[in-house]
Amino acid sequence: MNIKLSTRHFIRILSFAIAITVILSSFAVVNHIKFKDAEMKVEYSYLRSIDNLADYMTSIDKILTKSMYVGTPELLTSLSTNLWKSSSNAKMSLSQLPVEFLNLSEVYKYLSQVGEYAIYISKKGTDGLEISEEERLNMKSLAELSRSLMDQIMILQDGIYTGSISIGEVKSDIDKQDDNRNYSGISDNISDIQEKFSSYPKLIYDGPYSDHIMEKSPEKLVGLEEVSREEAKNKASKVSGIDTASLQDDYDEEGKMSSYRFKTNDSNISITKQGGLVSYMVKNRDISSQSLTNENGLKVSGQYLKSLGINNIVPTYHEIRNNIMTINYAHEIEGVVYYTDLIKVSVAMDSGEIMGFDARGYIVNNKVREFAPPSISKEKAITVISPLLKVEDIKLTVIPTNNIQEELTYQLTCKTEDDKPILVYINAYSGKEEDILILIITEEGILTV
Repeated sequence: MNIKLSTRHFIRILSFAIAITVILSSFAVVNHIKFKDAEMKVEYSYLRSIDNLADYMTSIDKILTKSMYVGTPELLTSLSTNLWKSSSNAKMSLSQLPVEFLNLSEVYKYLSQVGEYAIYISKKGTDGLEISEEERLNMKSLAELSRSLMDQIMILQDGIYTGSISIGEVKSDIDKQDDNRNYSGISDNISDIQEKFSSYPKLIYDGPYSDHIMEKSPEKLVGLEEVSREEAKNKASKVSGIDTASLQDDYDEEGKMSSYRFKTNDSNISITKQGGLVSYMVKNRDISSQSLTNENGLKVSGQYLKSLGINNIVPTYHEIRNNIMTINYAHEIEGVVYYTDLIKVSVAMDSGEIMGFDARGYIVNNKVREFAPPSISKEKAITVISPLLKVEDIKLTVIPTNNIQEELTYQLTCKTEDDKPILVYINAYSGKEEDILILIITEEGILTV
């Protein structure tokens, strides 16, 4: 059967075909533009993090250099406070970058030690103790490493601005497991930094990232059986919400807290070989908005800890940066808060997703303690503090010392004459004033210095 088309029908069909082609082409163009726009947003997000990291590293370098030559405890205290703030901000900027080509744990540890060690040195000065030659050399080594790290970040920053390096492209190729690309602009620089990390001195001081504490045998793992990699992967899937098929095996962590590591293109999870406990988890994505309240964030993090079977733990301090709320938790038993047993939980304030979890301090220190009853009363402890302070609350706490010991203290929550919050720690046996912390309360959270 022959079908003859009139000129009018042919023109209609041709017009319809052309219209469909135009529409499909338009969709392709629009989708391409949207895809490129999304790519650019990701790249700008990484660039913003790199810019911020470079600024904070510049600040760290300058403050460390000044700290080596300062002669008075007053100025050293001021510099140490600024250094602690800069290192905290640098850690936050670092956490916004893909972790595949940055050894996050080593850089993060360094930035933590920089701030903590400065506070430790500052406290020695205010206590009238002499800063040793070894401690000054340690500050010099930290300054030299900060300069090296800063130089490499500057190279990375310059490469992004000139277009010779695209973090988004690198991350995409890493996700595709493309090993044929040359990333000398990134990997070589980071390799240089990692080599330097292995040579800078061990730092012994009063702080959770001190090397003498990091190298302790984990108390929480005593007596626990070793788990298989498959069991650890199932645990990693549970704590991250990522199905096991999507989790790739990563290198094992050796040492006092030997662990299996797993990863995706934007996550890293570490599970202890002994006992199968979650050591830490880090997720990475751009969080551009905040819809949850602080109360919501605290509730979500508390529910997450319960889902892991972690009980008898209370929130202490928290802060919000880049729309991520990080809450510090401490172990509490029979009314005593153990600041030695720490867990950090990070919550995305747009959706409530758990973006970070770090239980290394908790795993290292948590155990059953037996302290003798306090030798002095609460009333006696109150008489020790400055008369300029008004006591609002008092409770028993355990705080760390720089020789791996723990001290049972009264924590006195006070207010100054101008209504600033202060925490004072009084030894529950000797009545000695062990420490004073200033609480900084802002819309972003509660921190101590």
